[in-house]
Amino acid sequence: MVAAISSGSGIFATHFIAMLAFEPSIPSAYDSGLTVLSLVFAIGLTGLGLRIALSETPRASWLGGVVVGFGIAAMHYTGMAAFEVTGRLRWDPAFVFASILIGEFLSAVAVSIAVHARSLTSLFGSAGLLALAIGAHHGVGMAGVTITENPLAT
Repeated sequence: MVAAISSGSGIFATHFIAMLAFEPSIPSAYDSGLTVLSLVFAIGLTGLGLRIALSETPRASWLGGVVVGFGIAAMHYTGMAAFEVTGRLRWDPAFVFASILIGEFLSAVAVSIAVHARSLTSLFGSAGLLALAIGAHHGVGMAGVTITENPLAT
């Protein structure tokens, strides 16, 4: 439970810190309900993924990592649904798909390494890969968003 809360909160915090750097040059805000839901997704799916990864079934670490990756994606896109602007967000499906695929792959590798780690170096490496999964998912996903300003809203 502690791992789910700390990891999920880290995913959430990383996303919203990155969003502070995103300046769309038009007024923006966040829907509080969707923002909280994005945190719930991050914690819940990360917890589920870690639980799966630690089970005794074959390939559980990979499957658990994929679930953690879904937690990153669910948090990101729910967090972006919470992003309110005086305009319209348009997503390029290729970038959305690529962001999810990259996040899933890197998360699966990171969790698998962590579960089978025999050294502190491996654990640090897996943590770095998970951070890369979060950052790459966010960066690729945000590369695919276009905001069109609503001239009537200004």
